Amino acid sequence: MRKHNQIHRQVHRGELEYLLHNKSSGRIYRFSPLVYGVIGLMDGRRTVQEIWELSVQRHGDQAPGQDEILQLLSQLFAADVLLVDVEPDLEALLRIREQRSAPSRGRPRGNPLFFRIPLLDPDRFLSASFPLFKVLFSWPFLLLALLCFAGAALQLRLHWAAFTSSGLERVLTLENMAIIFLLYPLVKGMHELSHGYAVKKWGGEVHEMGLMVLVFMPLPYVDASSASLFPGKWQRFAVGAAGIYMELLLATLAVFSWLAWEPGLARTVAFNLIVISGLSTLLFNANPLVKFDGYYMLSDLLELPNLGPRSRQQLALLVRRYLFGLSPEGEVVTTRREQGWLLAYGLSSILYRTGISLAILWYLSSRYLGLGLGLALFGIWVMLAAPLVKAAGSLEATAVRQGKRGVFLARTGLLLVGGLLVLLVPLPHLSVLEGVLRLPEESYLRPGGDGVVSEIVAREGSQVRPGELLIRCSDPGLVNRLTVLQSQLREYRQRYQLALAVDQTEARIIEEQLQPLEQRIGRLREQQEALTISSQVKGRFILANGADLVGRFVPKGALLGYVLNRATIVRVAVEQPSIELVRSSRPQVELRSVAAPAMVLQGTILRELPGATNTLPSPVLGSAGGGRIPVESDDSGNFTTFERVFLIDLALAKPLDAILVDQRILVRFDHGRASLAWRFYRFCRQLFLRRLDG
Repeated sequence: MRKHNQIHRQVHRGELEYLLHNKSSGRIYRFSPLVYGVIGLMDGRRTVQEIWELSVQRHGDQAPGQDEILQLLSQLFAADVLLVDVEPDLEALLRIREQRSAPSRGRPRGNPLFFRIPLLDPDRFLSASFPLFKVLFSWPFLLLALLCFAGAALQLRLHWAAFTSSGLERVLTLENMAIIFLLYPLVKGMHELSHGYAVKKWGGEVHEMGLMVLVFMPLPYVDASSASLFPGKWQRFAVGAAGIYMELLLATLAVFSWLAWEPGLARTVAFNLIVISGLSTLLFNANPLVKFDGYYMLSDLLELPNLGPRSRQQLALLVRRYLFGLSPEGEVVTTRREQGWLLAYGLSSILYRTGISLAILWYLSSRYLGLGLGLALFGIWVMLAAPLVKAAGSLEATAVRQGKRGVFLARTGLLLVGGLLVLLVPLPHLSVLEGVLRLPEESYLRPGGDGVVSEIVAREGSQVRPGELLIRCSDPGLVNRLTVLQSQLREYRQRYQLALAVDQTEARIIEEQLQPLEQRIGRLREQQEALTISSQVKGRFILANGADLVGRFVPKGALLGYVLNRATIVRVAVEQPSIELVRSSRPQVELRSVAAPAMVLQGTILRELPGATNTLPSPVLGSAGGGRIPVESDDSGNFTTFERVFLIDLALAKPLDAILVDQRILVRFDHGRASLAWRFYRFCRQLFLRRLDG
């Protein structure tokens, strides 16, 4: 072994492991005690044959075979940690050095959305400045910081409405994006330096600092990989959490500053610090499904080094064994608990990273069509086609080594045929949209004025006829005013009769006073009659809140009940991409209410309202009311849709209970059968047409 290599010991899940650190390249290699025993026999005097024979004597049947010894030697040679007494192959050494140093020179290998550019060695600077920041990693300061974190989180929760209303809608404005562009590298620089100081806390070294290009955004980074050599898992965990810890400190200061400062530039900066250092850090840096801080923290917490590569290796082993019938080669996980963690993490990370990549490509294609298409094609090659080609070649080579090439080809053919069947065989094609149960206006029971519900005349649930009295309300103040005015009217009429016999002029004056008094009494009687609610249509009488309605004060226009009949309809808002399918779907539809999902209803398509509109039939269908259609609010408080929608009316097979009135209804349309390939083609076609129209 070369002299620039160091050996470290670690214990994972009770098992001893050895780490070989190549200080010239900074790379770390992990070995089991058995392999380390073989490496320990390499003293520069023994031949390979002697090393293998001694290993067999010491370990018996568990000793590595000759092929495994040769594989180990080739790996050590490729890692540039091995000295041999033969003439070196300079061309091979140069090729190895080129391959090993290519990533460090910042080449965007494989993924143009993420690569690194090393710039300098910060180790001396971190060592010199560490005493200034040492207090941040002390237990008293950590406990104080946790209390401050809790206080800031509580304050932000109490002022969440003000926080969201004051700035979230302006995050993507040009001025605010300029502030974010200036703040983000500074915050991430402090984040990365905190990793470096955490490494220094336990005596590690940091020899690389540079820029990381993430989705075309240059960000600073620090190589804290030497922390993986620390013997204690909590030390390694602390190094991974140091960046999040620093950003939460910044977010805490920003929260209290945002609460104390008046609106202005300083408060806007504090707001953006909260978003960058608090919300985005918890959502992204602490997320273990991407290879940021959360990944290393989870790996150290579970004591599963190389969690990502091992999870992918475990998935590959299962694919080889159960899909292609090949015997496992390479590392095999020995415990079921490890298998469970690796499988769960592997599947979750693949789905998450694929979803994030697709979301980024979708956003870019919606803004920049040419760039989005180029990156989409490149992403399909990098994330799908190239891995499949590489995996197919590796599987075929394994099948040839194991003498199972025929089995491999047969199973591959079956998988291809099965995939084509899945793509081309027509399957039931359904779509679920949202609507609202609407009644004719005459079916709603509302008082014509303010009053108190004094009596429910009709029995709830009974069939009523037009004109039948249902609810009686009263207004004591109105009754008193009417009584006083009626007494005045009787008095004026008596005076008028007396004046007719004595003084005609006085009689005319009294008569002029009678007319406005009678008009006031008429208006009060109309108001009193408006408090008496009768049915205008035939149907079933349902109260909105029958249990405690009597004796309650109700304002004018308050909903007290309904009269349900067969005129009930469900009005569905259909977005433009779905209107063609809805028009061609079968007339029979299935409905479920969000308020009562167990109730399945049947209906038929009645009509389509002419033209598209930006106004929804009910606020509950918009995103502001819990629906899925994006809406925006104007100055008057009304909500309008960003894109025009079509309105479809559905007739129900039978009248419904009042609990569903004005509630969001899920409507399932049956479009017959269609293959997945056709649906994907239709989706892409709509995407291009929408983009070209824009």
